[in-house]
Amino acid sequence: MNILASILFSILIANAQSADDSKINVLRTNLGLNGAKYWDSEWTTTPDSSAIPDVGDATFMCRTTGMYPDPFDCNRYHHCARHGKDEWNKSPIELFSDSCNCGYAYNPRTTFCDISLRNGTCNREPISACEHVGQNGVMDYNPSIYYICQTHPKGPLYPFMYACENGKKYNTYLYLCE
Repeated sequence: MNILASILFSILIANAQSADDSKINVLRTNLGLNGAKYWDSEWTTTPDSSAIPDVGDATFMCRTTGMYPDPFDCNRYHHCARHGKDEWNKSPIELFSDSCNCGYAYNPRTTFCDISLRNGTCNREPISACEHVGQNGVMDYNPSIYYICQTHPKGPLYPFMYACENGKKYNTYLYLCE
């Protein structure tokens, strides 16, 4: 969602709140902003391959520094960090990826592999599949980590991950950290 759309949506929300909260839900539904829980504390079975979105050759890309769960694999995680700093803090963000082992999944709240998996497999992805550009959401266990669905340079719609700074939490209504 661009800045203008975000401002207009904020105005609509303010007007809807003066009427009743059910209008907010209608607005969120119409704009595809309904939130959902994307992360369970435990998985039990192997994922249905038809439920996994086809992202082709699209791979995780760092947009901001931080530790992120992989959007499609509960065992993988990504560390995005700057190597060296210039006076403008413009050094490129580098990606370091790894996987959990021994029957555990990555936990975005603790940044450790401490979620026990039943049968050693995930039964779903850490976040829901992108349905449209601008769809966004937060991680259940860490609301400072969020995603916004955008077109990946390699073509498919992809959930790019971001992190709010200084303990702020992402507001899915306003598309900003507060």
